[in-house]
Amino acid sequence: MRLFHCKVWFLPFVLFITPTAHAQERSLSANEKSSLRFLQEKVYLHTDKPYYYPGEVVWFKAYFSYTSPALKDSLSKVLYVELINSDSEIVNTSILKIEEGVSWGDIELPNTLPPDTYALRAYTNWMRNFPVNISYKRLLIFSYAQNIDPSVAKNLYIPEIFNVQMTPNKGVYHPRERVDLSVKILDKQSQTISANISISVTDTEIAVPLPDDKHIMTGALAIDPTFNNTELQYALERGITVKGKVLDGNKPMEAPVIAMRNDGKLLTAHSSSDGFFAITDLDFYGSLQFTFQPLGKKERPIGQVELIERDVPPIEFEFLENVYPFRSMDMAQRVQNTYTLKEDVKLLKEVVVIGKAVKVDSIVDIRSKLYSEPYHTVKGEDLLPGSNPILSLQGKVPGLRVFEYYDEFNMRRVSICLRCFPGKGLSGSESSGPVILVDGIPFQNVNDFVGFPVSLIDRIEVKTGVVPLLGSRGNSGLIAIYTKRGGITPKYLEPNFNTFWVKGYNTTKAFPMPDYSTSSDHYPKNDFRSTLYWNPNVKIDSATETKLSFYTSALPGKYRIVIEGLTPQGIPIKAEQFIIVE
Repeated sequence: MRLFHCKVWFLPFVLFITPTAHAQERSLSANEKSSLRFLQEKVYLHTDKPYYYPGEVVWFKAYFSYTSPALKDSLSKVLYVELINSDSEIVNTSILKIEEGVSWGDIELPNTLPPDTYALRAYTNWMRNFPVNISYKRLLIFSYAQNIDPSVAKNLYIPEIFNVQMTPNKGVYHPRERVDLSVKILDKQSQTISANISISVTDTEIAVPLPDDKHIMTGALAIDPTFNNTELQYALERGITVKGKVLDGNKPMEAPVIAMRNDGKLLTAHSSSDGFFAITDLDFYGSLQFTFQPLGKKERPIGQVELIERDVPPIEFEFLENVYPFRSMDMAQRVQNTYTLKEDVKLLKEVVVIGKAVKVDSIVDIRSKLYSEPYHTVKGEDLLPGSNPILSLQGKVPGLRVFEYYDEFNMRRVSICLRCFPGKGLSGSESSGPVILVDGIPFQNVNDFVGFPVSLIDRIEVKTGVVPLLGSRGNSGLIAIYTKRGGITPKYLEPNFNTFWVKGYNTTKAFPMPDYSTSSDHYPKNDFRSTLYWNPNVKIDSATETKLSFYTSALPGKYRIVIEGLTPQGIPIKAEQFIIVE
């Protein structure tokens, strides 16, 4: 966790910056601006098809280029991909994790999405310091009655930097037949090279290649190294960021803040004099519930927390109308019948369950479920304020010992042991310690409790014996923390607790493909796939051939195989090939 403030350290050609927010930034010197040039990053999106229809899925892969490729693991880890309509409204946002300079995801297009010219915008928060590096990609969405006339398609000019060899196992295939494809990439000296690539296979009749589409080798990843007219305004994000403001009524307030995630993780922050705080570098997928509590004197709950929505860059994209000729075609049947249910699958009618919520007046005592009477009970008033409340149990619970060690990042950590006596104990292990519960919510380890406000604790019960219902973890005992009125859990909140859902990284789906190697009784009746294959994470090994496989659809025709990617040195790769289905 890091608060939003500004610190800048310069080492030779490297700039390290902590996040900033809601504060006036000092102007950067000429030398600092010059150094910023070496920390630029730019992104390009490869999509599986040139255009789409409502109800389809946009599959995409993000590739990054860097002014200093050696620093790619030190720069942004959070990518934002937005679907924007022609009214400059953001209709969908994906938050993706960047690893090794790439990322990938998908966007489901609603059946009700109006056909129009859209844009995919991709950027990191750090890129906002270099607006020219924000990526825009035109995305055409047509009505079901429209399809591009194939006459507009033409062979793309692709610079011959590498020899990309795509070798199918046959020349011509039948419908629903397996295709085995070998991929190898050679340089100009005919030496095999490594690469990270994405591959799509599409029906050229249904997904007609557009002649003016941009691709990875049209300068989409080129960075202008002379660009230095920037002020440092936007943070380098190494993980999900949660921003908030502490208020006492309508007045901003400086105060420590605790945040409880509904996965049991405890976080702490401290708001500035204008009330703003931020928790950074979070790493989670989906959505998590965060419960915030500002603290006043003597760690008493005070004030309220408001979350601050992430601001987005201004939209700078020219939404031009489609100029390609259409042919009349019933695409609705093809989109809606890409897959059908198996014959033995039955759809059930809607079932509405009506019930009443059970009102709970007090927190359920977990002792009745996990253990009977505790061996030891320590009242909250007997704990040392301002300390780790579990560590302050030392001297109050016989046999409880604390051991210090350093983790792989050379950070000081502690582990705790019950029933430990001289000569016996733990060393460098958190998982083998006792189970820790806060109002029934499990915590990962004792190090999560740094900053936990003792004033919120009613009592701590300790079971030094085995707790069978906790499985093997119960062999090391149990420490159960009960807060006053059960206030730390989202179900039983003190008045000053504020609970919000926070969006983390999007989870990516696997591209669905049929397997026609099984019994024909389960074949889909209609297989009208326009994209036969999409794989965003293909790693080409310089030592061996890469082999892939997929099945053709029920439609004969010409299918286009497209490869895009990057070498480890950041050199772009692009190749196309075709297969025939008769």
